[in-house]
Amino acid sequence: MTFHVETKNNIAIVNFDLEGEKINKISTPVGEELEKVVKELSKQTLLKGMILISSKPDIFIAGADINEILAIQNVEEGIQKSAHAQRLPTLIESLPFPTVAAIDGACLGGGLELVLGFTYRIATNSDKTKLGLPEVSLGILPGMGGCCRLPEVVGLRPALDMILGAKVWPAIKCLKTGLVDEMVPKELLLSRAIEVIEKGLWKKRKKSKFSLLNLLLEKNRLGRSFIYKKAKESILQKTRGHYPAPLKALDVIYECLDRGLTDGLKKESEGFGLLVETETCKNLIGLFFQREATKKLTGSSNTSLKLQKIKHSAVIGAGAMGAGIAQLLSFKNISVRLKDVNELALGKGLAVCRKLYQELVDRRHLTSRELDQKMFLIGPTTEFRGFKRVDLVIEAVVEDLAVKQKLFSALESSVSKDAILATNTSSLSISDIAAQCQYKDRVVGMHFFNPVHKMPLVEIIVDPITSDQTVVTIVELTKQLGKVPVVVKNKPGFLVNRILMPYMNEAAYLLEEGIAPSIIDDVMLDFGMPMGPFTLLDSVGIDIAQKAAHVLHQTFGDRMKVHPILDQVIQAGYYGNKNQKGFYKREGKRRVENKAIYSVIGFKPKEQEYISDEWETRMVFQMINEAALCLEEKIVASPGELDMAMIFGIGFPPFRGGLMRYAHKLGVEKVVSELDILHRRYGERFKPASYFKNLAAQGGKIYADN
Repeated sequence: MTFHVETKNNIAIVNFDLEGEKINKISTPVGEELEKVVKELSKQTLLKGMILISSKPDIFIAGADINEILAIQNVEEGIQKSAHAQRLPTLIESLPFPTVAAIDGACLGGGLELVLGFTYRIATNSDKTKLGLPEVSLGILPGMGGCCRLPEVVGLRPALDMILGAKVWPAIKCLKTGLVDEMVPKELLLSRAIEVIEKGLWKKRKKSKFSLLNLLLEKNRLGRSFIYKKAKESILQKTRGHYPAPLKALDVIYECLDRGLTDGLKKESEGFGLLVETETCKNLIGLFFQREATKKLTGSSNTSLKLQKIKHSAVIGAGAMGAGIAQLLSFKNISVRLKDVNELALGKGLAVCRKLYQELVDRRHLTSRELDQKMFLIGPTTEFRGFKRVDLVIEAVVEDLAVKQKLFSALESSVSKDAILATNTSSLSISDIAAQCQYKDRVVGMHFFNPVHKMPLVEIIVDPITSDQTVVTIVELTKQLGKVPVVVKNKPGFLVNRILMPYMNEAAYLLEEGIAPSIIDDVMLDFGMPMGPFTLLDSVGIDIAQKAAHVLHQTFGDRMKVHPILDQVIQAGYYGNKNQKGFYKREGKRRVENKAIYSVIGFKPKEQEYISDEWETRMVFQMINEAALCLEEKIVASPGELDMAMIFGIGFPPFRGGLMRYAHKLGVEKVVSELDILHRRYGERFKPASYFKNLAAQGGKIYADN
């Protein structure tokens, strides 16, 4: 049994405890069992009310069973599943007595849709208590009544924010928006829920307050049409139409508001059925499972290793990366010694940390008092004083091998013998950096991506010298920091940058052929990348990209030959956004092509009569081929981990399932055929990887699942 019912003073307390699982989730069998329980309770004439609670720590209901969604075969089955699930909150709404959802922990997806049918909702003030409808991130829409009920509870615009943005709200925001009626300490949750029923407090629940502007916009068809138009424009601007779920959810929400609950629910189930069959949905759900699998990876096959606790840390280098790392560590309540060469650099670094925290305060994710507490954890210093007590040092200084070697050599005498020494290098060899260290086994790469507070990926770079103990500790710490760890082998460029460089190099070849940077960027935006290659170069710094490109050229030879454009623009002082001189420039608030750069590179773009499909193919297939070489060399353990790295490291379009999933869907034979054509046309840089040749010869697939 999943639901255990206890009756106290004629109040039914229904305890949700999914047997054999760490979390509660809703599936067809679970829903049918709860439906049976509710129907039995509805027959008890003396019952004063019903309370739903969870026995799972920090989890109320995590959502629907994703495996069941993935197993849906066609549109009709999807419609039926959704319509069947919608019955449960509708049944609860119709009960002759009040119902209270006592929420402690995550209440997501179908879990929230279920409790929207309850009379009253109480949440605990725990940091773990969060409510949300993240379905569109899986390529579907809320299919259990959420599209219809949420706007009625919190208002149209907040509902659009949650549903279209796949948002998850903390309990305090849920209280302010009216999504929950009360917020109480965990210890008082059940007693307060009983009190709400016994004293009839549910009758006095506060209705969400709507301003005059809200009434004008949301409570009439003309106002709603205006909101709909703006929301649709925003979705298309962000997604370029690649993600059908938010558009369909928007249509369903408006049908619900215009036609009422009965017709709205029918429209919602139809929308769910149409979306669940799409390739986008299958790809996004596949990524969900890959992300869950990645969370379980430790970085070592040795399960007996004991994790080293990281309570105190140090970051060397207070620039943008160092400050970002320090802020992240302090946010997770790890004390930080932030070191740089002078007070001016430290002051700038601390200002960056404070600015990041202030943004959280402005968004009401932190209080001003909490900001001060977090900043107090960051101790600036120009010396190694206090380093003996740290468990971890992360170096984030200039990308110069001699500088890093000297620093690491000096570090050893300043820290304890158990402290882990990590480098944030983006291209230099870990073994070279550790060359002058006595205890090389504690040196590891911990490559964050810029900006640290936004980019989820951390590459954990390991060398044969790195101990398993060090690796598993850093992998676990990365998870605690809320980042996605991917363990990669110590070889120039590591994984993401190595795959990225041929892609950006190919963009330079296209520019040489007369195609404007803005057109090349638009081609990749249309493919689904968050930014085009020239915007990316300006963003990361052309100088940084050029250095990394030369490191790769030295290692891999002419296949990675650096296009002369990069050297030419660097010599002319074009570094990108950092000095406002790059492939683009600012004119007021507009970003436009920097045509002055054409005199530096010696040619300028031609007028284009059409957009060639080959431009996209050349850039994307450079990434695919380099990724195959990385798998061949075992730089990363699997195609799935590689796809995680590319999505969370550079924003490879999730709707395509990942770089290698995209190649998998194209088919190995198609990939080899395209690479052969490009190889004949453009030379060695497109020579197909043996990885693909071997798979094609064996009739194999990149992914074994389908």
